[in-house]
Amino acid sequence: MRHIRLYTITVFILFFALLFSACGVQRSEETGCPFSSVLWDTDAEKLISIEGESDEIYASVYGGDTLTYSKDYLGHSGTLKYMFSEDGRLASIAWAYVTEDAKDLVALYKEIDEFEISKNGKSQFSPENSTSYGDVWYLKDRDVLISTIFGTDSCGLQYAYIHHDFSKH
Repeated sequence: MRHIRLYTITVFILFFALLFSACGVQRSEETGCPFSSVLWDTDAEKLISIEGESDEIYASVYGGDTLTYSKDYLGHSGTLKYMFSEDGRLASIAWAYVTEDAKDLVALYKEIDEFEISKNGKSQFSPENSTSYGDVWYLKDRDVLISTIFGTDSCGLQYAYIHHDFSKH
């Protein structure tokens, strides 16, 4: 009988110890981004340990640095951009692709757009005219933007995830 009581007390102590220790743990926010596995709480130092040295570093629109990396996505070679705020927080993750083939770009845009529609429903904004396509999803924890531009010599697409703290909406 004493062994049963000791066993029961031990199980309860372990249960509550795990419960209370887990309550204090803050879980990292996932970005939901399909072309990068980093979390929103990733800083530049941790990013470099994950991705390696950046191909290029320049000023971010959020006041910090932008670190760029060559990245293939959906069979297309593009550039992955991690943009940090002035206080070092990851504000945005974007993948950009430039090509001379407008048909290729439109097909890629439609593939990405269909994926986001399947995840997030219909876009809240969708310009479609002769010079651009685009969509925006204003979600609770992030904004998702797909934008395109068509020029005479080349065209480009940018697919971005923006942390809700840095969203204008």
